[in-house]
This record gives sequence, structure tokens and C-alpha cells, in this order.
Amino acid sequence: MGLIGLFLILIPGGTVPISGASNTQVALWSVAIAFGSFCWAFFSWRSTSYQQPKNPLTTAVIQLATAGVFLTLVGALIGERWNLDIITQQSWAGWAFLVFASTIAYGAFVWLINNAPMSLVTTHAYVNPMVAVTLGFLILKEPISLDVVVGLSIVVGGVALVVSGERRTRQLLAEQPQ
Repeated sequence: MGLIGLFLILIPGGTVPISGASNTQVALWSVAIAFGSFCWAFFSWRSTSYQQPKNPLTTAVIQLATAGVFLTLVGALIGERWNLDIITQQSWAGWAFLVFASTIAYGAFVWLINNAPMSLVTTHAYVNPMVAVTLGFLILKEPISLDVVVGLSIVVGGVALVVSGERRTRQLLAEQPQ
């Protein structure tokens, strides 16, 4: 249900045009976001079968450092260059905050993967785009169309089903005699 709702949120040619973007660009980035959400949920589930460090922060730092090196290499390959002369103190402070906050957030996520039901943990992959759309509407006054409202409703419904199903499963397990 989450993927269907996410698709409706991101569907190209919806009732709200995206200024400056062609339908092809909207379709490409919509598929990339949906694929990213699916990959995040799938590989979160698969990660439980891999040997990982005991400390979740260690795992988070390894993941973030690997991603940073990979993205730096990709940036260099496509011609992006660092110009340290134009980076302000405010930019460095923002970068430092993001490194710190990402390490804590990913550490918490790794801990959840190892200590909470996977069905609950992976719901965030569908909730995150929903939060982004809602914040875009509230903060940036971005318009929301009927297809987005329907998609958001399906995502919320899917997450509610997962949460209630997980709660019901826990109740049934608690009621069984040991």
C-alpha cells in the first residue's frame, strides 16, 4: 500500500504542474524517489542477516563515511569541484550539524533495526515523503492536489494497518501460554 500511495503522491502529470520541470524530469525523479524508498525498506530488512558492529553509532559512521566517499567520487566524475573560497562559516556550521545529526539519527535507526519489528521500522520509508510533502505545503505554500491527498491517505492507511497488525500480533503472542 505504501508504494501505491507513494506513486500517487509522485505521479507525473498530476493536477499541480511543477514549474520549470518537464514531465520527463518529473517522471524520472518520481521513479527515483519511489525506488529509493523501496530500496531503503528492502535493504533495512536484509541488513538483519548481515554481521554488524555491536555499537549502532559505529555502523552509522561506517555507512555515512562510505556514502560520503562514494558521492564525492561521483561528484568528481561529473565535473563538480570544491571551491573552498566561497564556503562561509555558516555553511561549515550547517555541515557540521548535519554530520552530527545524521550520525545520531542513523545510529538510532540501526538500533531500531536490531530491536524493533522490521514491519514497523520500514514504515518510515513511506512516511518520509509524506512528511516532505506536508512540510512543503505548510512552510513553502506548495499546492497539494487531489492525487497527492489520495496518495497521502493510502500511505497513512498502510502505515496504520502495519502498526495495528503488529500490535495485534504482540497481543496474541502475550496471551499464549509459555
